[in-house]
Amino acid sequence: MINKMLKELEARRHNAGDRTRYQPPVPQLMWIWLLLVMVAMSGTLFFTWRTWQQWHEKSTHYEPVAFRSDPVFDRPASTGVAPTIAAEGNQGVAVSASAATEVNRTKAPAPSDQVEESDLSTAVPAGESAEEYYARLDAALQPERQEEDALASSMLEGVAEEVSEDNQPEPQLTIETVELSAHQRGDLTEQRANAALARGDTREAERLLAERLNEQPENTQIRKQLAAMFYGQSRMGEAYRLLEEGVSLQPSQPDFRLMLARLSLAKQQPVRAMEWLSGTEPMVAMNMDYYAMLAALAQELGQPIRARKVYLDLLQYRPSEGRWWMGLGVAEEALGKRQAARDAYQTAQLHGGLSEASNDWLTQRIAELADTAEAE
Repeated sequence: MINKMLKELEARRHNAGDRTRYQPPVPQLMWIWLLLVMVAMSGTLFFTWRTWQQWHEKSTHYEPVAFRSDPVFDRPASTGVAPTIAAEGNQGVAVSASAATEVNRTKAPAPSDQVEESDLSTAVPAGESAEEYYARLDAALQPERQEEDALASSMLEGVAEEVSEDNQPEPQLTIETVELSAHQRGDLTEQRANAALARGDTREAERLLAERLNEQPENTQIRKQLAAMFYGQSRMGEAYRLLEEGVSLQPSQPDFRLMLARLSLAKQQPVRAMEWLSGTEPMVAMNMDYYAMLAALAQELGQPIRARKVYLDLLQYRPSEGRWWMGLGVAEEALGKRQAARDAYQTAQLHGGLSEASNDWLTQRIAELADTAEAE
């Protein structure tokens, strides 16, 4: 087509009889160019749609879309922002009409489209260099090329936007099932029970604690807490049975035995209470309340030797406890050691922490022991 146009220009120059000037193409030629551009764009759109459909079905990458352009005349690069087509793997392919032209420009044109150098040299007007002539010709065709680039760019942007919208991942709701361990389930049940107690719902708290205890029958803390709830509600029998079961599972557990001893004392059964406390011998330093009750029961049941021994053990760890000095004095007096008893009573008054009745009793006993010592 370019050869034809050049020959037409050469013919016009000879007919005019003087130096021929370049005449712009007739308006019909522009419509032919536009028609060709529209055909090329339609083919490109169809090829783009098919490529996107194959990618959507087979999860393949997009291929860059390229527009064919004139293989002879160079076109200036487009200054617009090239649209981006999103492809799999977070890779982007930027394509514009001018960029596509640059890609195709590197390819060798078909033999039928090439313009032989001898034909071009004969088409150049006399007295004008080939560079000047083709520069004028390129400037004349520049408006058509700009229009072609603008049309191609707008059409490609629409395709890119459509592909980008369709390529957006659909939001998904993922529901995962988490399997809790027995320990985690127990902790959750215990938290719910404590929350129920905090709001005063003892029935719900009892149900949750019983459920936890069924899952972990050797859980000392839960058994003690549930037994204390029964005791606070005057449900002595249930508390007693719960603690007995705990002793059968953990015979050396001192807390269960101490609570059973207190329940036995509440039922006026000191001998039974003494039996519960005599079943094990835990560390004194970690179980002082346990041994304090044991000493008091031994005192009550007429076992001063045992009571004296237990009080001495306790005072090794807490020598400032007045009530234990008082108990030691009672044991010493029962064993006939009056001076040791008097010293223990005086030490008890020195450390204090006793009730008024206990202080009065100590004053009386100290005076009587002093009188007895003088009489002797």
